[in-house]
Amino acid sequence: MQTPRGLRCNLGILALLTAVLILRTDAQARGVLRDAAIRAALAAISGGKLPLSDDRLVELIQEYVRRVVAAQADGHPSDGIEAAASLAQEAVSQVTAAYAAAIFQSTTAPEAQRLFARFQDTVDRIVQFAKSGDFGIGGIDRPADRGNERRFDY
Repeated sequence: MQTPRGLRCNLGILALLTAVLILRTDAQARGVLRDAAIRAALAAISGGKLPLSDDRLVELIQEYVRRVVAAQADGHPSDGIEAAASLAQEAVSQVTAAYAAAIFQSTTAPEAQRLFARFQDTVDRIVQFAKSGDFGIGGIDRPADRGNERRFDY
């Protein structure tokens, strides 16, 4: 088990790398930050005002990704897949930044560990959503569908 000082040092490195990613994505002016509800949820987490669970945040991110993908994938599903991957990556970096701020504000090592575990779970759920390919558009061969095609005998 890491000491609180070691944990904070590792989180400091994580926060620095996250800040670089955020500056890069902010410069590109696209994605998750355009959704006010997601922005508000991330601001609450950064401020240490965490909701009971991150279910709503994950749902908001999924809904936003589906909306953007549907708009961009009109007739070209591969464009939607690229957009979804980019948005999921950006969402993960934003969630990382929000949780890094919350962890730095924690006053005890157990609280920091609890927040870190919650952060890992939230990021895992976003990544699993992106990997699932369930973006609400047709014409995509999702990984879960491969090999499960129905066979018809004529």
